[in-house]
Order: sequence, then structure tokens, then C-alpha cells
Amino acid sequence: MNDNKFEYLGSLKEYCNKYGRCVISYEDTNDANVKIKISSEQEIEINILCSRSLSDIIRNKKELPTNIYDYNVLRIINNNGTSYIRLSQVIEAEGDPSLSLMENMEKFKDVDGNVKISFKIEDLNLEPPKPIDIDWFLKK
Repeated sequence: MNDNKFEYLGSLKEYCNKYGRCVISYEDTNDANVKIKISSEQEIEINILCSRSLSDIIRNKKELPTNIYDYNVLRIINNNGTSYIRLSQVIEAEGDPSLSLMENMEKFKDVDGNVKISFKIEDLNLEPPKPIDIDWFLKK
């Protein structure tokens, strides 16, 4: 059983917005995880390992995904309290409330990895909830 906890640290795009334009490259050693090298305009350089799933995507394509900046950086906390950071295969995208759910899914069908599509409640035209008929429940 896997009881790891995931802490969202932002996307690569957020990191690069904070530290200046970034150049991202990768190194594929024979390890389970591909290493991503991020060099920012402000001369900050970090290496981060990809999740196994994202590593597989990079190895199969033999290049970084075109939307690499959209992938999430996660801190993974083990049951024993130790933690490590990985670039996840998950992308979070904001859905277009003017489109149906299927149309939103169609927009992201070619993305490598997993996509979480979210919507802001205030942007959706939702019907107000109908009152519950308590008497109907009591009769059952």
C-alpha cells in the first residue's frame, strides 16, 4: 500500500516566472528517473528528477514534451517523514466554461501525461440547487 503524501510546489512555468526565463534540458542516465536541468535567467540552476511516468514519456519521445513548463513539481512525503521532489507527469489546466466537458477534454487529448481540468465556480452557469422535499424521503 502506498501512503505517500503529495505537496504541490507549483508548475515549472510558475518557477520560471519567479526566477526569470528558463532553459530546460534533460539527461537520461540509466537510472529509473530522467534528470531535468533548469537554468534561469537569474543564474539559478537546479536539477530535478522526473517521476517514472514522465521519464517514460521522455524516453519514448526522445525529447521533452512541448508543454514541459506546464508539468507540476511535487514534494512527496513518505510515511517515515523523509521527502523528495519530483517533476510529475500531471498538468493542471483551467477549463473553458463556455465549452462542454467533452470539448474541454478534447482540447487536452494530445497532452502527454495526466491532465487535471478545473473550473472556477463563479465562471459556471449553474442552476441553483432545488430544495429537497423532506416529506418525499419520509414516505419511503
